[in-house]
Amino acid sequence: MNKIEFPRLGVDGKEYAREYIHQWYLNTFHDAIKKRLKGLEYNSQSKGQKEFVRKLIFNLPLLLTGTPPKLKAFIDSLHVEYTDIATKKVYKPNKVNGKRRKQTFSKGLLQAMGYENYRENKLVELSRMLNIKVCPYCNHNFTLYIDIMGKTKMKGLFQFDHFYDKSDYPYLCMSLYNLIPSCSLCNHQKRTTLLDLRYNPYFKGISDEFHFKVMDSFQLRSGKKAADKIDIKIERNVSRQGVDELQNDLHLEEQYGRHKDIVQEIYDKAYNETYYRNMLTCIPDEDREKFLNQWLGISLDKNDIDKRPLTKFCQDVLKQARMEYGRGKKI
Repeated sequence: MNKIEFPRLGVDGKEYAREYIHQWYLNTFHDAIKKRLKGLEYNSQSKGQKEFVRKLIFNLPLLLTGTPPKLKAFIDSLHVEYTDIATKKVYKPNKVNGKRRKQTFSKGLLQAMGYENYRENKLVELSRMLNIKVCPYCNHNFTLYIDIMGKTKMKGLFQFDHFYDKSDYPYLCMSLYNLIPSCSLCNHQKRTTLLDLRYNPYFKGISDEFHFKVMDSFQLRSGKKAADKIDIKIERNVSRQGVDELQNDLHLEEQYGRHKDIVQEIYDKAYNETYYRNMLTCIPDEDREKFLNQWLGISLDKNDIDKRPLTKFCQDVLKQARMEYGRGKKI
């Protein structure tokens, strides 16, 4: 929904450029992953597997910090060969009883990339620099980084979603732009769904593709508290592609449909706007929007969507309410 832009203002107040994060990421993970991949290459059971791992090692910097379009191109160049190799069963001796146990090559790739080892320490440190406060998929829930235990331990109140699921693309499980700090609900509901590249928050934002619309909104303007009689839909903006895939997987309409009370509050504020506007006649023109924003409790700047949950939703509802009250588009 909202794009993850660079540079990032970290939790510590420092500005982190894309180049800095790339270099930190490579310095932190490259050598250890390369060493494990070399071990996997040595222990691989077939020539095809060995050649595949060598390709990963040769392209490791791209694999770790390649942008979404570059990652997609890399996937496309490997996918046919990868699918065949990764699903092949490999038998390894069991050190305990000498029996052979079966595993897929993809499991070896996952272990070599080391995601499970990093996700609760070094990747949480990454989240401190990225400082992504709101789930970029749904804009519905917080995705916070915090310090605990006297600020001696880091914790992320979010989950890393793999845009390309790690069960199908294990070699991408540590790719920077494949790791989306998201809320647990989105991570759980998306699961192995392969979305179009335009849904990758590192690639673009899609908040201008659609708008939330209040159906039967006349109920809110009747003077009665009738929010329970309304419905909330997601509509595609003119000449845009919309968000059908995201809606189908994350059930956005159903989630936002639970906030009818917020819709009622926004309509009530929009109704009383004239009263507040009259109170601001003594305020310089350039400051009136700021004061109105404070009263509304809603930022009208689309660049603020990633700062607080429900911002996109509240902006769209307010815009509709103001139009219906005959106040045009401009605050």
